[in-house]
Amino acid sequence: SDSDCPFCERFHATMKDIQKNYGTKVAWVYRHFPLSMHPNAHNEAYALECVAQIGGTEKFWNYLDQLIGITVTPEASKNVLTSTATTLGIDKGAFESCIANPATQKKVADQAAEAQALGAQGTPYSIAISKSGEQVAIPGAYPIDQMKKIIDGLLK
Repeated sequence: SDSDCPFCERFHATMKDIQKNYGTKVAWVYRHFPLSMHPNAHNEAYALECVAQIGGTEKFWNYLDQLIGITVTPEASKNVLTSTATTLGIDKGAFESCIANPATQKKVADQAAEAQALGAQGTPYSIAISKSGEQVAIPGAYPIDQMKKIIDGLLK
């Protein structure tokens, strides 16, 4: 996903509904696929990854919930990303060091390369996988009804 993508924002709300409706029957695994057409995509991906590394899974999802609806200029992005992270209790120094760390940038780049290798050409791009390993590609911001059909079919 790309947190600076308007279609990803729409699909994020769909996935929140899926989690609410299906509970532990569905696991939502987030991978970064920042697109260069979205000016804050890479910085937001690094910030998300750093919040996850420093604060853990719950803070990552809380941060994403806040970040997905924010639209700022690239010039204001760094301050907004940092202030949003610190309001969640993320240490500012650790956060800034993490974002500047080449390992963080490599992790995001590796996830984007994996998405492309799996056939992603845009965002959002999802793959639903059943327990038996059956996979269904979801190339776009499918509405809740379509997502339920896919998930129900895989849960059978």
